Amino acid sequence: MDLRLLSERFERSDDGTATISRWYANGAFECFGLEDAVREPAAGRPSDPAAMAAWVRAWKIPRVTAIPAGIYDVVIDRSPLFSARATERFFKQHRDANVKIDILTPHLLNVPAYDGIRIHPGVKAEDTDGCLCPGRTHTAGQALIGESRLAMIPLLQKIEEAQGLERLPAPDVRIIPFLRHWAYAYRQVAEPGKVRIEILNAFLLPQRETVEGIDV
Repeated sequence: MDLRLLSERFERSDDGTATISRWYANGAFECFGLEDAVREPAAGRPSDPAAMAAWVRAWKIPRVTAIPAGIYDVVIDRSPLFSARATERFFKQHRDANVKIDILTPHLLNVPAYDGIRIHPGVKAEDTDGCLCPGRTHTAGQALIGESRLAMIPLLQKIEEAQGLERLPAPDVRIIPFLRHWAYAYRQVAEPGKVRIEILNAFLLPQRETVEGIDV
Protein backbone atom coordinates (compact mmCIF):
# COMPACT_ATOMS: atom_id res chain seq x y z
CA MET A 1 0.00 0.00 0.00
CA ASP A 2 1.35 3.40 -0.95
CA LEU A 3 1.97 5.91 1.82
CA ARG A 4 0.85 9.53 1.58
CA LEU A 5 2.26 11.85 4.20
CA LEU A 6 0.91 15.33 4.84
CA SER A 7 2.84 17.98 6.77
CA GLU A 8 0.65 20.94 7.71
CA ARG A 9 2.76 23.82 8.91
CA PHE A 10 0.52 25.54 11.42
CA GLU A 11 2.76 27.50 13.79
CA ARG A 12 5.82 29.72 13.79
CA SER A 13 7.87 29.68 17.00
CA ASP A 14 7.76 32.83 19.10
CA ASP A 15 11.43 33.52 18.39
CA GLY A 16 10.94 33.09 14.64
CA THR A 17 13.58 30.39 14.21
CA ALA A 18 11.37 27.34 13.71
CA THR A 19 8.21 26.06 12.07
CA ILE A 20 5.94 23.46 13.69
CA SER A 21 3.70 21.15 11.69
CA ARG A 22 1.24 18.32 12.15
CA TRP A 23 2.02 15.18 10.19
CA TYR A 24 -0.60 12.76 8.88
CA ALA A 25 -0.01 9.29 7.40
CA ASN A 26 -2.76 8.27 4.98
CA GLY A 27 -5.12 10.67 6.73
CA ALA A 28 -4.37 9.67 10.34
CA PHE A 29 -2.43 11.92 12.70
CA GLU A 30 1.14 10.64 13.03
CA CYS A 31 3.24 13.19 14.92
CA PHE A 32 4.43 16.78 15.03
CA GLY A 33 7.20 18.10 12.82
CA LEU A 34 9.99 20.65 13.24
CA GLU A 35 11.66 22.65 10.47
CA ASP A 36 13.57 25.87 10.03
CA ALA A 37 11.73 29.17 9.57
CA VAL A 38 9.44 29.42 6.54
CA ARG A 39 10.58 32.34 4.38
CA GLU A 40 8.55 31.42 1.32
CA PRO A 41 6.40 34.35 0.12
CA ALA A 42 2.63 33.90 0.17
CA ALA A 43 2.47 35.00 -3.48
CA GLY A 44 4.63 34.95 -6.58
CA ARG A 45 5.22 31.20 -6.83
CA PRO A 46 6.07 30.41 -10.49
CA SER A 47 3.83 28.02 -12.39
CA ASP A 48 6.78 26.82 -14.48
CA PRO A 49 8.72 24.12 -12.58
CA ALA A 50 11.89 25.18 -14.41
CA ALA A 51 11.70 28.58 -12.70
CA MET A 52 11.21 27.19 -9.20
CA ALA A 53 14.87 26.86 -8.21
CA ALA A 54 15.67 30.49 -9.06
CA TRP A 55 12.56 31.66 -7.20
CA VAL A 56 13.55 29.68 -4.10
CA ARG A 57 17.13 30.98 -4.13
CA ALA A 58 15.77 34.53 -4.06
CA TRP A 59 14.40 34.06 -0.51
CA LYS A 60 16.36 31.09 0.84
CA ILE A 61 18.93 31.70 3.58
CA PRO A 62 21.14 28.58 3.61
CA ARG A 63 20.83 26.22 6.61
CA VAL A 64 18.10 28.26 8.33
CA THR A 65 15.24 28.12 5.81
CA ALA A 66 12.49 25.52 5.45
CA ILE A 67 12.03 23.97 2.03
CA PRO A 68 9.24 25.23 -0.25
CA ALA A 69 5.76 23.80 0.13
CA GLY A 70 4.98 21.10 -2.40
CA ILE A 71 4.70 17.36 -3.02
CA TYR A 72 7.88 15.28 -2.93
CA ASP A 73 8.73 11.63 -3.49
CA VAL A 74 10.42 10.01 -0.49
CA VAL A 75 12.86 7.10 -0.66
CA ILE A 76 15.12 5.56 1.94
CA ASP A 77 18.75 5.68 0.91
CA ARG A 78 22.25 6.29 2.24
CA SER A 79 22.88 9.55 4.05
CA PRO A 80 26.48 10.66 3.40
CA LEU A 81 26.44 12.92 6.47
CA PHE A 82 25.05 10.44 8.98
CA SER A 83 27.16 7.61 7.51
CA ALA A 84 30.33 9.67 7.94
CA ARG A 85 29.41 10.60 11.51
CA ALA A 86 28.65 6.99 12.47
CA THR A 87 31.86 5.74 10.85
CA GLU A 88 33.88 8.37 12.70
CA ARG A 89 32.33 7.45 16.04
CA PHE A 90 32.96 3.77 15.34
CA PHE A 91 36.63 4.44 14.60
CA LYS A 92 37.07 6.50 17.76
CA GLN A 93 35.66 3.65 19.82
CA HIS A 94 37.17 0.61 18.08
CA ARG A 95 40.17 2.02 16.16
CA ASP A 96 39.22 -0.09 13.16
CA ALA A 97 39.47 1.86 9.90
CA ASN A 98 38.27 -1.10 7.82
CA VAL A 99 34.63 -0.71 8.92
CA LYS A 100 32.45 1.77 7.07
CA ILE A 101 28.93 2.29 8.38
CA ASP A 102 26.11 3.21 6.01
CA ILE A 103 23.17 4.98 7.64
CA LEU A 104 19.96 4.95 5.60
CA THR A 105 17.32 7.66 6.12
CA PRO A 106 14.18 8.91 4.32
CA HIS A 107 15.23 11.30 1.55
CA LEU A 108 12.99 13.90 -0.16
CA LEU A 109 13.74 13.97 -3.88
CA ASN A 110 13.93 16.90 -6.27
CA VAL A 111 13.49 19.73 -3.79
CA PRO A 112 14.09 22.99 -5.71
CA ALA A 113 17.37 24.70 -4.73
CA TYR A 114 18.06 22.12 -1.99
CA ASP A 115 20.16 18.97 -1.78
CA GLY A 116 20.06 16.15 0.74
CA ILE A 117 16.76 16.99 2.44
CA ARG A 118 15.97 14.16 4.82
CA ILE A 119 13.65 13.13 7.63
CA HIS A 120 15.63 12.47 10.79
CA PRO A 121 15.42 12.99 14.56
CA GLY A 122 15.98 16.47 15.97
CA VAL A 123 14.49 18.58 18.73
CA LYS A 124 15.50 22.17 17.93
CA ALA A 125 15.88 24.38 14.86
CA GLU A 126 19.67 23.98 14.91
CA ASP A 127 19.19 20.25 14.26
CA THR A 128 17.38 20.69 10.96
CA ASP A 129 19.57 22.48 8.36
CA GLY A 130 16.49 22.51 6.14
CA CYS A 131 15.52 18.92 6.93
CA LEU A 132 12.35 17.66 8.61
CA CYS A 133 12.35 16.33 12.17
CA PRO A 134 9.41 14.39 13.66
CA GLY A 135 8.40 14.56 17.32
CA ARG A 136 5.71 13.24 19.62
CA THR A 137 5.29 16.37 21.75
CA HIS A 138 5.26 20.13 21.28
CA THR A 139 4.56 23.14 23.48
CA ALA A 140 2.91 26.09 21.73
CA GLY A 141 5.26 28.91 20.84
CA GLN A 142 8.48 27.01 21.48
CA ALA A 143 11.09 26.25 18.80
CA LEU A 144 11.25 22.68 20.09
CA ILE A 145 9.66 19.28 19.77
CA GLY A 146 10.08 16.31 22.09
CA GLU A 147 10.56 12.55 21.85
CA SER A 148 11.86 12.80 18.30
CA ARG A 149 13.51 9.40 18.16
CA LEU A 150 10.35 7.75 19.48
CA ALA A 151 8.35 9.43 16.72
CA MET A 152 10.88 8.41 14.09
CA ILE A 153 10.65 4.66 14.74
CA PRO A 154 7.01 4.05 13.66
CA LEU A 155 7.30 6.60 10.85
CA LEU A 156 10.32 4.81 9.42
CA GLN A 157 8.51 1.49 9.71
CA LYS A 158 5.57 2.84 7.71
CA ILE A 159 7.90 4.10 4.98
CA GLU A 160 9.74 0.76 4.87
CA GLU A 161 6.48 -1.18 4.61
CA ALA A 162 5.14 1.05 1.82
CA GLN A 163 8.34 0.54 -0.17
CA GLY A 164 8.48 -3.19 0.56
CA LEU A 165 11.90 -2.96 2.17
CA GLU A 166 13.37 -5.77 4.26
CA ARG A 167 16.33 -4.94 6.48
CA LEU A 168 19.54 -6.90 6.26
CA PRO A 169 21.42 -7.76 9.45
CA ALA A 170 24.52 -5.71 10.21
CA PRO A 171 27.63 -7.53 8.93
CA ASP A 172 29.53 -6.75 12.14
CA VAL A 173 27.87 -6.94 15.57
CA ARG A 174 29.97 -3.97 16.70
CA ILE A 175 27.99 -1.82 14.27
CA ILE A 176 24.60 -2.46 15.88
CA PRO A 177 24.90 0.15 18.69
CA PHE A 178 25.70 2.80 16.08
CA LEU A 179 22.61 2.06 13.97
CA ARG A 180 20.11 2.86 16.73
CA HIS A 181 16.81 2.70 14.82
CA TRP A 182 18.38 3.02 11.35
CA ALA A 183 18.94 0.21 8.88
CA TYR A 184 22.37 -0.78 7.61
CA ALA A 185 21.06 -2.07 4.29
CA TYR A 186 17.96 -3.53 2.62
CA ARG A 187 17.43 -6.53 0.38
CA GLN A 188 15.60 -4.26 -2.08
CA VAL A 189 16.21 -0.82 -3.57
CA ALA A 190 13.66 1.86 -2.68
CA GLU A 191 11.64 3.07 -5.66
CA PRO A 192 10.20 6.59 -6.01
CA GLY A 193 6.43 6.99 -6.14
CA LYS A 194 5.40 4.64 -3.35
CA VAL A 195 5.85 7.27 -0.63
CA ARG A 196 5.10 10.95 -1.06
CA ILE A 197 4.92 13.85 1.34
CA GLU A 198 2.86 16.97 0.78
CA ILE A 199 4.05 20.03 2.65
CA LEU A 200 1.42 22.70 3.16
CA ASN A 201 1.88 26.19 4.58
CA ALA A 202 -1.40 26.08 6.48
CA PHE A 203 -0.78 29.41 8.24
CA LEU A 204 -0.70 31.15 4.84
CA LEU A 205 -4.11 29.79 3.80
CA PRO A 206 -7.58 31.01 4.71
CA GLN A 207 -8.39 29.69 8.16
CA ARG A 208 -10.46 26.53 8.38
CA GLU A 209 -12.39 25.31 11.38
CA THR A 210 -10.71 21.95 11.94
CA VAL A 211 -8.35 19.43 10.44
CA GLU A 212 -9.05 15.87 11.56
CA GLY A 213 -10.85 17.33 14.57
CA ILE A 214 -7.91 19.52 15.59
CA ASP A 215 -8.22 23.29 15.54
CA VAL A 216 -5.94 24.96 12.97
